[in-house]
Parts: sequence; C-alpha cells; structure tokens
Amino acid sequence: VYKPFPVKKEKGAKMVFIYVAGSTHVSDVNLLEGKFKRIGGEAFIKDNAEFVLAGYEPTEIPKYKTKEDYQKMNDNYIMKQIYGPWDRMKYVFSQTNSFKILPSTNLDDYINYYDQADVALVPLCKSDWNSYKSELKIMEAGCKQIPVICSNVEPYSTLKGKPGIMWVDTPDDWIKHIRYCIKNPEFVKEQGQALSEWVKEEFDLLKWNETRKQVLKNLIK
Repeated sequence: VYKPFPVKKEKGAKMVFIYVAGSTHVSDVNLLEGKFKRIGGEAFIKDNAEFVLAGYEPTEIPKYKTKEDYQKMNDNYIMKQIYGPWDRMKYVFSQTNSFKILPSTNLDDYINYYDQADVALVPLCKSDWNSYKSELKIMEAGCKQIPVICSNVEPYSTLKGKPGIMWVDTPDDWIKHIRYCIKNPEFVKEQGQALSEWVKEEFDLLKWNETRKQVLKNLIK
C-alpha cells in the first residue's frame, strides 16, 4: 500500500481526466478502450489532456520451490508477479498516448487523488448487479469539486437532471464530452462547483444521521 503524494495541477497544464477504482472494474474500463485508442491518434485531445488511472496494484501469486511444497502449501515460496486485471486496465489507458498510472493507497487517502484532476470518468456496465450499487463515484467527485462524465446506467441514471454530470448514452459521447471539456475549462469549473454544492446538500451526513436516528427509534418502539 502506498501513500498518495500531493499533486496539484500546474497553471496551463493539460486537462486531467481521472478514474479511481479497484481491480473489479475491468469490464467497466473496457468500455473506454475503443475511444481511448481513437484519442491516441487524435492530436488535439492527446496534446491537451491527460488520462489518469489511480489505484494500480500488481497481481502476485505464490511460486513454490518444489512440487512437494505446493502440495503441502507451506511457506517455501516466493511471490511472482503475473499479468492481472490492473495490467489490462493500464493497457486501456495507455491507448490514449497521454496517461499516468498511480499506485494503490489506503481507504483514508485514495480520495485525495481527485485533487489533481479536472474531470472524473465514471464508466459502468449495465447489469442487475451494478444497478444495486451506490452513486459513490459521483459523491467522490462532488467532494472534490470536479464534474463527471458518466455512463447513463443505474444507479447513476437515477440522478438525471442533477448538475455536474455529463451523460454517456453512446460510445461516441465519451469523446464528445472530453473534447468539450478541453475547449471549455470555465464550464468544467462551474459544473464541478455545482456538483459539489448538490452533493453537500443531498448527502449531508448530519442530516442523514438524524433520519437514521428516527428510523431506529421507530423500530425500537
């Protein structure tokens, strides 16, 4: 586990699009592959944007010294790094030809990776399983005052009409929104602020704790 280093955007630097996630999101990142490959050949986006994948962690497996050690599952082994889900995700981001990979960190610090970004990417496959998830990525981005480009699928689609969210209905929408953000940095700042204000109002912990308190009181009765 690594401690995130403080990284602030320099004035005049490329616009940074970030995806912060875990290794279980390979299928979601795969949604970006075709468009990222196209970006890699499009000078305007490549020269004016950087795509950051945060959370990388190598996949390792034990390599036992002998067959007998393997059968006994003892401590006589070394860890061997193999190609894993994160390497697949890293490959997708590398297709942009303008990317950065940041290592895994702990739960208390990972949200600070958003500090170096202008826009958060939220790709998500449509599935029953995903539909029961929370709107976590939008909340994270809102906490850091940056807007999101988001797949228009549940659970996120339930937030249709809320500020700071650019919806992806077709694969081409990824590039459309990315290009628009690069050309309109003030729009990005305004939308990030709008999302932040909405998230603070909608997901205020003190307010929801009061709701939980009332629910528990009713259950006790």
